[in-house]
Amino acid sequence: MGTAELTGSFVDICSAEWISRIRLQMTPLVKSFGLTEFDASTIQSGQRKITQIISRFVYESGADGILYPSKHGHEFKNWALFERDNPREPFKIAIQNAEFIRPNDPDFLECLSLLNLKIGS
Repeated sequence: MGTAELTGSFVDICSAEWISRIRLQMTPLVKSFGLTEFDASTIQSGQRKITQIISRFVYESGADGILYPSKHGHEFKNWALFERDNPREPFKIAIQNAEFIRPNDPDFLECLSLLNLKIGS
């Protein structure tokens, strides 16, 4: 557990601007996925092929990563960071502090509870 600082440009794929951009790319494919239209719910539909196409489109736009809401609740934000092919370009995350996760940590236990998970023995 810890904190880190990100640098770069990150795309909020559920923003109106990016849904509009993505819709233009996805329009020819919508029917092949059994959909009648593309909107924010399509992004969180769980169809892996759709999210792969969207990720590729955002990657090719030059962005450093994607910000998207969690399927476990929109108050949780997920970040996907792209690794570029250029090994000289530094990864754009700087860990500021980190600590081991203790099995009795209250935040850890809350996460387990929210996800209905238990630690196995």
